[in-house]
Amino acid sequence: KADPHTTSPHTFFFCCFFHDLLHFLWLLKRYHIAAACWLLAAACVVHRFFFVSSRRLRFYPRPVYVLDFACYKPRDELKCNYEVSEFMTRSNAHRFSLPSMDFQRKIFERSGLGDETYLPAGLVFKDLNPRAGWNAENADAAKNTADQTLNPSRLSLEKGSGVRSDCGEMPSFEDARAEAEEVLFGSVAELLLKCNVKAEDIAIVVSNCSLHCPSPSYASMLVSKFKLNQDVKAFHLAGMGCSASLIAVKLAADLLRVRSRSWSNRKKNPGYALVVSTENITLNYYFGNEKPMLVTNCLFRVGCAAILLSDSPSDRPRSKYRLLHCVRTHKASDDDAYGCAYQTHDPAGLLGVSLNKNLMRVAADALRTNVRSLAPLVLPVREQLRFVSTLLAREILKLKLKQYVPDFKPAIRHFCLHAGGRAVIDEIQKNLHLDDYLLEPSRATLHRWGNTSASCVWYVLAYMECQGRVKAGDKVWMLGLGSGFKCNSAILEAVSDVPASSTLNAWADCIHRYPAAYKRPPTKTF
Repeated sequence: KADPHTTSPHTFFFCCFFHDLLHFLWLLKRYHIAAACWLLAAACVVHRFFFVSSRRLRFYPRPVYVLDFACYKPRDELKCNYEVSEFMTRSNAHRFSLPSMDFQRKIFERSGLGDETYLPAGLVFKDLNPRAGWNAENADAAKNTADQTLNPSRLSLEKGSGVRSDCGEMPSFEDARAEAEEVLFGSVAELLLKCNVKAEDIAIVVSNCSLHCPSPSYASMLVSKFKLNQDVKAFHLAGMGCSASLIAVKLAADLLRVRSRSWSNRKKNPGYALVVSTENITLNYYFGNEKPMLVTNCLFRVGCAAILLSDSPSDRPRSKYRLLHCVRTHKASDDDAYGCAYQTHDPAGLLGVSLNKNLMRVAADALRTNVRSLAPLVLPVREQLRFVSTLLAREILKLKLKQYVPDFKPAIRHFCLHAGGRAVIDEIQKNLHLDDYLLEPSRATLHRWGNTSASCVWYVLAYMECQGRVKAGDKVWMLGLGSGFKCNSAILEAVSDVPASSTLNAWADCIHRYPAAYKRPPTKTF
C-alpha cells in the first residue's frame, strides 16, 4: 500500500483505485458473478430513483384536484319569467322607446331562456338588504301588477308595496354590493358544507367579476365574511369576460403549485384554493335604446359558482376531478375581436355592453385557434395526423382544402360549453360537429339559469352530475368564451363516479323536467 504522507496525490489515487479493482475481481471469483450483477443493477436503480427522479419531479407540476363545487340558487321570489321581463320593460317606458321594447321582446322569445331564470332584487324590489328579511308578498305584488298592466301608463304602484314605484329611481351601488354579498356568501357557505372544510384552511382566494369592481374587492369581502387567515393570498380578476372562471382556476392551480414548493407552507397548513366566479347584473342593466346594448338585458341573469382546489395527494380520494390541461386563446390583437363585446356609453351617456354583428364570426375564429392548441394534448394519434396533414396542406402547400375538424368524442366524454345564448351554442355545435345529446346540458342551463357569465360552465357540469352522467375516468371539456376576445379551455378527468342524487345540487328540484322543458316556448300571458 502507498503511504499518503510520502507519495504524491496522483500516485496515491491510482494505487487506491488499483487496490479496489483487485478487491472487486476477487469478489467476482469468490462469489457467483450473477449475484454481483444483481447488486450492480440494484445500485443503478437506487441511484436513478433518489437522484434522477427527484430532479425530474422539480420540473413536473403536482396534480391539482377539484374537491367539489357549488352553484348558487337564488330565492324563488327573484325568478324572472316572461311576465316579469315584460313588466320591467314597460315600467321603464319613459326610458325605452316602442321599437326598443319590441326588440327586447323578440330577443327574449328567441334567446332560449325559460321562465325560471333570476334577476337581482335591486332591479325590482325597493329593499335589497338581505339582513332585513324578505317578504314573498312583494314578489306576488309585482307579478299581480304585471298581470293587470296592459299599457305603460298603468304601471305606477303604491309606495311601500316593495316594488319600485318611482320610475326615476335607478339601482344604487349599495344594491349591487348587496347582490354580490348574497351570491358570494351563499355559494361559498354551501361549498364549505359540501367539502367539510374549515374556512381557516383556505390559503388562496381568487374571485372574478367583469363589470363590478368595488373597493374592497370581492376577494376581500370573502376574507372578511369567513374570517380567513391573515396570510391568505387573495386576488380579484375584473373585466375578463365570460371566460374568466377558467382563467381563475388556472391562476389558483399555479399558485397552489408554487406554494407547495415551500416545505414550511405545507407543514404549517395543507392549504386549499377557493375560486368564486360571478357577474353583477344590478348596475349593468341597460336603460337606453341602442339595440346592440339591449341584447344583454335579455340574456344575462344572476348566478355564481364556488370551486375548491387542492394539490395535496391525500385529498385525491375525496376529490371529484383532476385538472389536466388549461389552454387560453386571446385575440385582442385583432381590432374586430377586441371590439365585438365592448363596454361603452351610448349617445345619451348611458353605460352598457355593446355586442356587434361580428361576435359569432370572432367566436368561431377564436374557437378554431383554441382547438389547434388543445388538439395535440387530448386527441388520439389518428385524429392528430389527420388534423396536421390538412393544416400543412393549407398553410404550406396552399391547397384549397377545407380545414379538417378533429373528432373530440373519442377523447372527451362530456362537453361543458358556454351557455351564452342560443346562437352561441349553435355556432359551437356547428364548428365541433357535436350531436344534440352532448349539447343538451348547455341548452338546459341556458333555459333554466340564463347566461350567468363566467359561472355558467359549472352549472352545465352540475346538470351532468345531477343526471348521473359522470363516471370515473371520464374527461370533461369546459369551454368559455368572453370579451377581449378570449376562448379558454380546461380539461378535467373524473377521479371517481359522481352520484346522481344530491340535495345540494342546484338542479335537484327541477332535473326531472329536463331535457323536455327547454324545448317548450316561454309562457306568454300578455
